[in-house]
Amino acid sequence: MKAKQPQQQSELVKSLASTIHKKMVAPSADKMDSFNREISEISQKAAALEHNLTQLAAAHGKTRSIAVFAAAGAVLLGLALVCLVFLRI
Repeated sequence: MKAKQPQQQSELVKSLASTIHKKMVAPSADKMDSFNREISEISQKAAALEHNLTQLAAAHGKTRSIAVFAAAGAVLLGLALVCLVFLRI
């Protein structure tokens, strides 16, 4: 009889461990996989946004340069017009 008790206890412990694994550990591992996938997707989106921001900053710099040159050109043309008007008079 005493030989059966340790065997029964061992089976009971194995059953309990299996139940704990099915109810707690396995769902946690699934949740971690899901979290890792979501984190990976967020990282990819953040990288894409950083790339877009870099491109926008470069385009802004070009647009700003064009605007400055256009304003300088307008000023020079205005000065040339003023000089022409005063030289005719």
